[in-house]
Parts: sequence; structure tokens; C-alpha cells
Amino acid sequence: MLLAFFFSRYLSKPLSDLRLAVEGIARGDFNITVTPVTKDEVGELSRSFNIMAEVLKREERLRRHLISNVVHELRTPLTIAKCNIEAIEDKVISAEEGLENIKCEIDHLVSLVKGIEDRQFAEASFLAGGND
Repeated sequence: MLLAFFFSRYLSKPLSDLRLAVEGIARGDFNITVTPVTKDEVGELSRSFNIMAEVLKREERLRRHLISNVVHELRTPLTIAKCNIEAIEDKVISAEEGLENIKCEIDHLVSLVKGIEDRQFAEASFLAGGND
């Protein structure tokens, strides 16, 4: 009976470790890896899990970088438009000149948003096509 207990613990430990790692990934911790103990299906599953965790970590880094770039690209025309409004209020530039500058910045914002929408559409199309 004791031997059966230890044997079952030995067999279930890799699956238990994998379950804990999956829960960590679900919480957003992409630094988790599992040490493959065997060369059977559970070991292959552990190796596949590690590859998945690495891909998720890379994708998360890319997502954060993209968001940082988008925020910067959106903030710049907004700041320029605000400065033009303040310059009009302070009579540093004419209303006509300021409004033309603001219109250019709004066109820039519209272009940026369209680029984001196009990217989202392309991603959605790619993902939908990959499920066929």
C-alpha cells in the first residue's frame, strides 16, 4: 500500500507541477517554466508548455511596446493641437492659422486610428482564416 502511494505520487507530480504552472500563466506570470521529468507524453506536454510560455512572454513584451508607441503617437498631435489652441487664446497666432494647424493634427489622429483599425481587421481576418 505504501509503495502504491509513493508510486502514484511519483506519477502524478509532473501533472500537478504542470497544473500549477498553467494557473500561473492564467494569472499573467509568463516567466513560469516546467522541468520535463520524463520522455513520455507528460514530458512532451511539459516541453510544449515551456514553448507556449516563452511565446506568450514575447507576445506580451510586443504588446506593451506597441501600446507604448501608440500612446506616444496619439499624445503628440493632441499636445500640438492644445498648444495651438493656447496660442490662439494668447493671440500669438491667428485663429485661422491655429485652426489650420489643429485640422492637420486631427487628420493625423484620424490616420493613426485608421491604421490601428486596419491592423485589428487584418489580425481578425488572419485569426479567422487560421481556424478553417
